[in-house]
Amino acid sequence: MGTSFANIEEKFAWKTDWNQSYVQDRYLNARKARVELEGNIGKLVGSLREKGVLTPATSVQDLPVVSFMLQYFKRPRVVSLFVNMLQVCNKLVQSEFLVNVDSPQEGQAWADLSWNTSGFVVPVMSYNVHELRGYNRLAGMARGKILVFLQDDDLVEPSDCSWLPRLVAQFEAMPQLAMVGMNKLQLSHGEGNDLSAHNFLDPSTGECGIWSDWELSIRFWTAGWHVAYMPIIQKAPGDPGTPGGTHKPETGVRCWGRQQGLSSSVYMGRWGAGWGSGPGKFLEKLENHVRLTNLRLLKRTNPDGPCPFRKGCEPEGDPPLPERYTDYRREDKPMVYA
Repeated sequence: MGTSFANIEEKFAWKTDWNQSYVQDRYLNARKARVELEGNIGKLVGSLREKGVLTPATSVQDLPVVSFMLQYFKRPRVVSLFVNMLQVCNKLVQSEFLVNVDSPQEGQAWADLSWNTSGFVVPVMSYNVHELRGYNRLAGMARGKILVFLQDDDLVEPSDCSWLPRLVAQFEAMPQLAMVGMNKLQLSHGEGNDLSAHNFLDPSTGECGIWSDWELSIRFWTAGWHVAYMPIIQKAPGDPGTPGGTHKPETGVRCWGRQQGLSSSVYMGRWGAGWGSGPGKFLEKLENHVRLTNLRLLKRTNPDGPCPFRKGCEPEGDPPLPERYTDYRREDKPMVYA
Protein backbone atom coordinates (compact mmCIF):
# COMPACT_ATOMS: atom_id res chain seq x y z
CA MET A 1 0.00 0.00 0.00
CA GLY A 2 1.27 3.50 -0.79
CA THR A 3 2.17 6.07 1.82
CA SER A 4 0.25 9.08 0.44
CA PHE A 5 -3.53 9.32 0.64
CA ALA A 6 -6.07 11.67 -0.85
CA ASN A 7 -8.33 11.57 2.21
CA ILE A 8 -8.89 9.87 5.55
CA GLU A 9 -11.31 7.31 4.13
CA GLU A 10 -8.69 6.05 1.71
CA LYS A 11 -6.07 5.86 4.46
CA PHE A 12 -8.08 3.49 6.60
CA ALA A 13 -9.97 1.57 3.88
CA TRP A 14 -7.44 -1.27 3.85
CA LYS A 15 -5.44 -1.19 7.06
CA THR A 16 -4.44 -4.64 8.30
CA ASP A 17 -1.33 -6.69 9.02
CA TRP A 18 -3.13 -10.00 8.47
CA ASN A 19 -1.67 -12.24 5.77
CA GLN A 20 -2.80 -15.51 4.21
CA SER A 21 -0.90 -17.77 6.61
CA TYR A 22 -2.29 -15.92 9.63
CA VAL A 23 -5.87 -16.23 8.38
CA GLN A 24 -5.34 -19.91 7.56
CA ASP A 25 -3.97 -20.57 11.06
CA ARG A 26 -7.00 -18.87 12.61
CA TYR A 27 -9.30 -21.04 10.53
CA LEU A 28 -7.50 -24.30 11.38
CA ASN A 29 -7.33 -23.45 15.10
CA ALA A 30 -11.05 -22.63 15.19
CA ARG A 31 -11.91 -25.88 13.45
CA LYS A 32 -9.70 -27.86 15.85
CA ALA A 33 -11.26 -26.16 18.88
CA ARG A 34 -14.75 -26.97 17.61
CA VAL A 35 -13.94 -30.66 17.15
CA GLU A 36 -12.40 -30.82 20.63
CA LEU A 37 -15.43 -29.10 22.15
CA GLU A 38 -17.84 -31.52 20.49
CA GLY A 39 -15.76 -34.44 21.80
CA ASN A 40 -15.66 -33.05 25.34
CA ILE A 41 -19.43 -32.54 25.37
CA GLY A 42 -19.93 -36.15 24.29
CA LYS A 43 -17.61 -37.42 27.03
CA LEU A 44 -19.40 -35.31 29.65
CA VAL A 45 -22.81 -36.63 28.68
CA GLY A 46 -21.45 -40.19 28.72
CA SER A 47 -19.98 -39.68 32.17
CA LEU A 48 -23.21 -38.21 33.57
CA ARG A 49 -25.17 -41.08 32.05
CA GLU A 50 -22.89 -43.67 33.74
CA LYS A 51 -23.36 -41.94 37.11
CA GLY A 52 -27.13 -42.03 36.72
CA VAL A 53 -27.44 -38.26 36.59
CA LEU A 54 -28.85 -38.51 33.07
CA THR A 55 -31.22 -41.15 31.76
CA PRO A 56 -29.83 -43.68 29.26
CA ALA A 57 -31.98 -42.13 26.53
CA THR A 58 -30.23 -38.76 26.88
CA SER A 59 -27.95 -37.98 23.96
CA VAL A 60 -25.90 -35.06 22.73
CA GLN A 61 -28.01 -32.90 20.49
CA ASP A 62 -26.61 -32.92 16.98
CA LEU A 63 -25.37 -29.57 15.80
CA PRO A 64 -27.36 -28.06 12.94
CA VAL A 65 -25.92 -28.41 9.47
CA VAL A 66 -27.44 -25.11 8.31
CA SER A 67 -27.91 -21.82 10.14
CA PHE A 68 -30.47 -19.51 8.52
CA MET A 69 -29.78 -15.89 9.49
CA LEU A 70 -32.40 -13.19 8.98
CA GLN A 71 -32.06 -9.41 9.22
CA TYR A 72 -35.48 -8.22 10.48
CA PHE A 73 -37.14 -4.84 11.09
CA LYS A 74 -40.88 -4.29 11.68
CA ARG A 75 -42.35 -6.71 9.14
CA PRO A 76 -44.49 -8.95 11.40
CA ARG A 77 -46.55 -10.23 8.45
CA VAL A 78 -43.56 -12.07 6.99
CA VAL A 79 -42.51 -13.81 10.19
CA SER A 80 -44.87 -16.77 9.91
CA LEU A 81 -43.92 -17.24 6.25
CA PHE A 82 -40.25 -17.58 7.11
CA VAL A 83 -40.82 -19.80 10.14
CA ASN A 84 -43.15 -22.17 8.29
CA MET A 85 -40.82 -22.43 5.30
CA LEU A 86 -37.67 -22.94 7.36
CA GLN A 87 -39.32 -25.56 9.55
CA VAL A 88 -39.94 -27.48 6.32
CA CYS A 89 -36.24 -27.05 5.57
CA ASN A 90 -35.39 -28.34 9.05
CA LYS A 91 -37.18 -31.62 8.28
CA LEU A 92 -34.90 -32.10 5.25
CA VAL A 93 -31.63 -30.85 6.74
CA GLN A 94 -31.13 -30.15 10.45
CA SER A 95 -31.20 -26.37 10.80
CA GLU A 96 -31.60 -23.40 13.12
CA PHE A 97 -33.12 -19.96 12.46
CA LEU A 98 -31.32 -16.95 13.94
CA VAL A 99 -32.95 -13.52 13.62
CA ASN A 100 -31.38 -10.13 14.23
CA VAL A 101 -34.44 -8.29 15.53
CA ASP A 102 -33.76 -4.62 14.88
CA SER A 103 -37.08 -3.62 16.46
CA PRO A 104 -36.66 -4.80 20.08
CA GLN A 105 -40.10 -3.50 21.04
CA GLU A 106 -41.33 -6.75 19.46
CA GLY A 107 -39.22 -8.73 21.92
CA GLN A 108 -42.07 -10.54 23.67
CA ALA A 109 -43.52 -11.81 20.41
CA TRP A 110 -40.13 -13.19 19.37
CA ALA A 111 -39.55 -14.78 22.78
CA ASP A 112 -42.93 -16.50 22.46
CA LEU A 113 -42.02 -17.68 18.97
CA SER A 114 -38.74 -19.14 20.21
CA TRP A 115 -40.61 -21.01 22.96
CA ASN A 116 -43.31 -22.28 20.60
CA THR A 117 -40.72 -23.63 18.16
CA SER A 118 -38.69 -25.37 20.92
CA GLY A 119 -35.72 -23.10 20.32
CA PHE A 120 -35.62 -23.46 16.54
CA VAL A 121 -36.06 -19.67 16.29
CA VAL A 122 -33.21 -17.82 18.02
CA PRO A 123 -33.99 -14.08 18.27
CA VAL A 124 -31.11 -11.67 18.89
CA MET A 125 -32.39 -8.34 20.15
CA SER A 126 -30.67 -5.32 18.65
CA TYR A 127 -31.24 -1.63 18.28
CA ASN A 128 -30.10 -0.08 15.02
CA VAL A 129 -27.54 -2.87 14.54
CA HIS A 130 -28.52 -3.71 11.00
CA GLU A 131 -27.11 -5.22 7.81
CA LEU A 132 -23.43 -6.23 8.06
CA ARG A 133 -23.07 -5.67 11.79
CA GLY A 134 -26.23 -7.67 12.40
CA TYR A 135 -25.07 -10.52 10.19
CA ASN A 136 -21.66 -10.54 11.88
CA ARG A 137 -23.41 -10.89 15.23
CA LEU A 138 -25.58 -13.76 13.97
CA ALA A 139 -22.63 -15.51 12.32
CA GLY A 140 -20.77 -15.43 15.62
CA MET A 141 -23.68 -17.22 17.32
CA ALA A 142 -24.47 -19.67 14.50
CA ARG A 143 -23.70 -23.35 15.07
CA GLY A 144 -24.22 -24.62 11.54
CA LYS A 145 -21.51 -25.50 9.04
CA ILE A 146 -23.37 -23.61 6.29
CA LEU A 147 -24.68 -20.07 6.88
CA VAL A 148 -27.62 -18.82 4.79
CA PHE A 149 -28.11 -15.03 4.80
CA LEU A 150 -31.70 -13.83 4.41
CA GLN A 151 -33.43 -10.44 4.38
CA ASP A 152 -37.00 -9.87 5.51
CA ASP A 153 -38.18 -8.93 2.00
CA ASP A 154 -36.80 -12.11 0.37
CA LEU A 155 -38.93 -14.67 -1.41
CA VAL A 156 -37.29 -18.10 -1.51
CA GLU A 157 -38.44 -20.46 -4.24
CA PRO A 158 -39.27 -23.29 -4.35
CA SER A 159 -40.89 -22.95 -0.94
CA ASP A 160 -40.78 -26.72 -0.33
CA CYS A 161 -37.04 -26.24 0.38
CA SER A 162 -36.07 -28.90 -2.14
CA TRP A 163 -33.10 -26.68 -2.98
CA LEU A 164 -31.46 -27.07 0.45
CA PRO A 165 -30.28 -30.71 0.21
CA ARG A 166 -28.82 -29.87 -3.21
CA LEU A 167 -27.02 -26.86 -1.73
CA VAL A 168 -25.52 -28.97 1.06
CA ALA A 169 -24.50 -31.64 -1.45
CA GLN A 170 -22.70 -29.03 -3.53
CA PHE A 171 -20.61 -27.88 -0.57
CA GLU A 172 -19.73 -31.50 0.19
CA ALA A 173 -18.82 -32.19 -3.45
CA MET A 174 -16.60 -29.10 -3.76
CA PRO A 175 -14.21 -28.70 -0.80
CA GLN A 176 -13.01 -25.35 -2.17
CA LEU A 177 -16.53 -23.92 -2.41
CA ALA A 178 -16.84 -21.05 0.08
CA MET A 179 -20.03 -19.22 -0.89
CA VAL A 180 -23.14 -19.62 -3.03
CA GLY A 181 -24.95 -16.50 -4.19
CA MET A 182 -28.73 -16.82 -4.43
CA ASN A 183 -29.96 -13.45 -5.65
CA LYS A 184 -28.15 -11.54 -8.43
CA LEU A 185 -25.54 -13.00 -10.76
CA GLN A 186 -22.44 -10.98 -11.63
CA LEU A 187 -19.41 -12.11 -13.62
CA SER A 188 -17.64 -8.95 -14.77
CA HIS A 189 -17.78 -5.16 -14.72
CA GLY A 190 -19.23 -4.92 -18.19
CA GLU A 191 -21.49 -6.58 -20.71
CA GLY A 192 -20.70 -9.56 -22.89
CA ASN A 193 -20.97 -12.58 -20.58
CA ASP A 194 -24.06 -14.79 -20.57
CA LEU A 195 -25.61 -14.51 -17.08
CA SER A 196 -28.33 -17.13 -17.49
CA ALA A 197 -26.52 -19.41 -14.98
CA HIS A 198 -27.46 -22.56 -16.88
CA ASN A 199 -24.38 -22.96 -19.06
CA PHE A 200 -22.43 -25.28 -16.76
CA LEU A 201 -23.11 -28.05 -14.27
CA ASP A 202 -21.05 -30.06 -11.83
CA PRO A 203 -20.83 -33.59 -13.30
CA SER A 204 -20.92 -35.09 -9.79
CA THR A 205 -24.07 -33.32 -8.59
CA GLY A 206 -25.80 -31.86 -11.64
CA GLU A 207 -25.78 -28.37 -10.14
CA CYS A 208 -24.96 -25.16 -12.01
CA GLY A 209 -21.53 -23.63 -12.06
CA ILE A 210 -19.18 -21.20 -10.41
CA TRP A 211 -19.40 -17.39 -10.69
CA SER A 212 -17.87 -14.26 -9.18
CA ASP A 213 -19.77 -11.56 -7.29
CA TRP A 214 -18.71 -8.37 -5.58
CA GLU A 215 -16.47 -7.69 -2.61
CA LEU A 216 -16.98 -10.85 -0.56
CA SER A 217 -16.79 -13.05 -3.62
CA ILE A 218 -13.55 -11.45 -4.73
CA ARG A 219 -12.04 -11.94 -1.30
CA PHE A 220 -12.88 -15.63 -1.53
CA TRP A 221 -11.52 -15.98 -5.05
CA THR A 222 -8.24 -14.25 -4.22
CA ALA A 223 -7.86 -16.48 -1.13
CA GLY A 224 -8.10 -19.62 -3.29
CA TRP A 225 -11.79 -20.47 -2.68
CA HIS A 226 -14.61 -20.81 -5.20
CA VAL A 227 -17.97 -19.03 -5.42
CA ALA A 228 -21.13 -20.53 -6.95
CA TYR A 229 -24.62 -19.36 -7.86
CA MET A 230 -28.06 -20.84 -7.23
CA PRO A 231 -30.95 -18.57 -8.35
CA ILE A 232 -33.61 -19.14 -5.70
CA ILE A 233 -34.15 -15.74 -4.03
CA GLN A 234 -36.37 -12.97 -5.37
CA LYS A 235 -37.54 -9.76 -3.75
CA ALA A 236 -41.09 -9.52 -2.47
CA PRO A 237 -43.30 -7.16 -4.53
CA GLY A 238 -43.90 -4.12 -2.36
CA ASP A 239 -42.83 -3.49 1.23
CA PRO A 240 -45.33 -4.79 3.80
CA GLY A 241 -43.51 -3.27 6.74
CA THR A 242 -42.61 0.07 8.27
CA PRO A 243 -39.68 1.88 6.63
CA GLY A 244 -36.62 2.23 8.82
CA GLY A 245 -34.91 5.52 9.51
CA THR A 246 -32.42 5.00 6.69
CA HIS A 247 -35.26 4.49 4.17
CA LYS A 248 -37.07 7.77 4.85
CA PRO A 249 -36.79 10.52 2.21
CA GLU A 250 -34.98 12.92 4.52
CA THR A 251 -32.23 10.42 5.38
CA GLY A 252 -32.21 7.90 2.52
CA VAL A 253 -29.87 9.75 0.17
CA ARG A 254 -27.56 10.81 2.96
CA CYS A 255 -27.26 7.27 4.28
CA TRP A 256 -27.53 5.02 1.23
CA GLY A 257 -25.95 7.47 -1.22
CA ARG A 258 -22.91 8.09 0.93
CA GLN A 259 -22.67 4.42 1.84
CA GLN A 260 -22.77 3.34 -1.78
CA GLY A 261 -20.27 5.98 -2.84
CA LEU A 262 -17.80 5.14 -0.10
CA SER A 263 -18.07 1.38 -0.49
CA SER A 264 -17.62 1.56 -4.27
CA SER A 265 -14.56 3.80 -3.82
CA VAL A 266 -13.06 1.34 -1.34
CA TYR A 267 -13.86 -1.56 -3.65
CA MET A 268 -12.18 0.06 -6.65
CA GLY A 269 -9.30 1.28 -4.51
CA ARG A 270 -8.72 -2.21 -3.20
CA TRP A 271 -9.31 -4.30 -6.33
CA GLY A 272 -9.70 -1.90 -9.23
CA ALA A 273 -7.61 0.83 -10.83
CA GLY A 274 -7.27 2.91 -7.66
CA TRP A 275 -9.25 5.10 -5.27
CA GLY A 276 -12.04 6.96 -7.03
CA SER A 277 -11.38 5.11 -10.27
CA GLY A 278 -12.97 2.10 -11.95
CA PRO A 279 -12.06 -1.55 -12.55
CA GLY A 280 -8.53 -2.30 -13.70
CA LYS A 281 -6.23 -5.08 -14.85
CA PHE A 282 -6.47 -7.20 -11.70
CA LEU A 283 -10.24 -7.54 -12.04
CA GLU A 284 -9.79 -8.58 -15.66
CA LYS A 285 -7.37 -11.30 -14.56
CA LEU A 286 -9.87 -12.41 -11.93
CA GLU A 287 -12.63 -12.58 -14.52
CA ASN A 288 -10.41 -14.83 -16.61
CA HIS A 289 -9.60 -17.00 -13.59
CA VAL A 290 -13.32 -17.54 -12.98
CA ARG A 291 -13.79 -18.36 -16.67
CA LEU A 292 -11.01 -20.96 -16.59
CA THR A 293 -12.34 -22.48 -13.35
CA ASN A 294 -15.72 -23.05 -14.97
CA LEU A 295 -14.24 -24.52 -18.13
CA ARG A 296 -11.81 -26.82 -16.33
CA LEU A 297 -13.93 -28.09 -13.44
CA LEU A 298 -17.45 -28.12 -14.84
CA LYS A 299 -19.29 -29.54 -17.81
CA ARG A 300 -20.99 -27.33 -20.38
CA THR A 301 -24.68 -28.12 -20.70
CA ASN A 302 -24.62 -27.25 -24.41
CA PRO A 303 -21.09 -27.71 -25.82
CA ASP A 304 -22.24 -26.88 -29.34
CA GLY A 305 -24.05 -23.70 -28.33
CA PRO A 306 -22.70 -20.13 -28.09
CA CYS A 307 -19.83 -19.61 -25.66
CA PRO A 308 -21.12 -17.81 -22.53
CA PHE A 309 -17.84 -15.96 -21.93
CA ARG A 310 -16.73 -12.83 -23.73
CA LYS A 311 -13.12 -14.09 -23.55
CA GLY A 312 -14.08 -17.32 -25.27
CA CYS A 313 -14.26 -20.97 -24.22
CA GLU A 314 -10.67 -22.14 -24.65
CA PRO A 315 -9.66 -23.61 -21.25
CA GLU A 316 -6.19 -22.05 -21.40
CA GLY A 317 -4.63 -18.60 -21.57
CA ASP A 318 -5.99 -15.09 -21.05
CA PRO A 319 -7.18 -13.74 -24.41
CA PRO A 320 -7.73 -10.00 -24.75
CA LEU A 321 -11.24 -8.65 -24.64
CA PRO A 322 -12.85 -7.71 -27.94
CA GLU A 323 -12.34 -4.05 -28.81
CA ARG A 324 -15.94 -3.09 -28.03
CA TYR A 325 -15.44 -3.87 -24.32
CA THR A 326 -13.55 -1.12 -22.50
CA ASP A 327 -14.21 -2.11 -18.88
CA TYR A 328 -10.60 -2.42 -17.71
CA ARG A 329 -8.76 0.22 -19.72
CA ARG A 330 -7.55 2.28 -16.79
CA GLU A 331 -4.15 2.82 -15.24
CA ASP A 332 -3.80 0.55 -12.23
CA LYS A 333 -3.03 2.23 -8.89
CA PRO A 334 -4.59 -0.18 -6.37
CA MET A 335 -4.00 -0.09 -2.62
CA VAL A 336 -3.06 -3.77 -2.62
CA TYR A 337 -1.67 -6.18 -5.16
CA ALA A 338 -3.46 -9.46 -4.52
